[in-house]
Amino acid sequence: MSTSHGDSATRAAGLLALMHKSFIALLMAADVLELLETLNTCLQSKQKTMNGMKVAVEMVLKSIEVKRNDINHFTALYKQSVEIQKEYDLEEIKSPRNCKPPNGYTGSAESFHPGRSSTEYFKLEYFKLADTASSRLRDIVRQESIAGYEALESCLLSGSINETCSQYAELKRFASCTAGDVSTSVQVLHRHRRTGQFVLGGLSHQRPKKLLC
Repeated sequence: MSTSHGDSATRAAGLLALMHKSFIALLMAADVLELLETLNTCLQSKQKTMNGMKVAVEMVLKSIEVKRNDINHFTALYKQSVEIQKEYDLEEIKSPRNCKPPNGYTGSAESFHPGRSSTEYFKLEYFKLADTASSRLRDIVRQESIAGYEALESCLLSGSINETCSQYAELKRFASCTAGDVSTSVQVLHRHRRTGQFVLGGLSHQRPKKLLC
């Protein structure tokens, strides 16, 4: 059991201080990151195709958009934070203290601070978080390399050859072959992929079946 002066107590005190100041921020982050974590798991699937990945990204973008545009979603999130903070005796939610700009920018005039409540402040921050996540996901999908991967995937899955294959080192050994030879090789790989069989060292092997958990 840890004492009040041990490392565990120090870490617990640090986490408690963090919860006092930013519990609402952690709750907002978890609301968006939950969708991104689900997408991350989906994209790592061995059976997922490029088209399926793009559909998964679009679904997550749609979910983020729905949360952002729902008037009651952030209100419910804020109320949940208030209830939890009361339950665990955490500090009341407050917007950050306004910082006074240097006199070189304001002179003798008083700096202007919009009178926003804590609800309005964190609502704006939630919108920033949702917009940043959506923007970054769209940037990934719109990369030029995505089109190349889609073309390569189409080549490997259909057995048809196009100029995309010559851009990859893994397929350079086919450079001296004719288009017909390369097409035949890809068609064989495509057939083996569907049947679960592959050739190694002149011997035919059966792909092991998945275990049902």
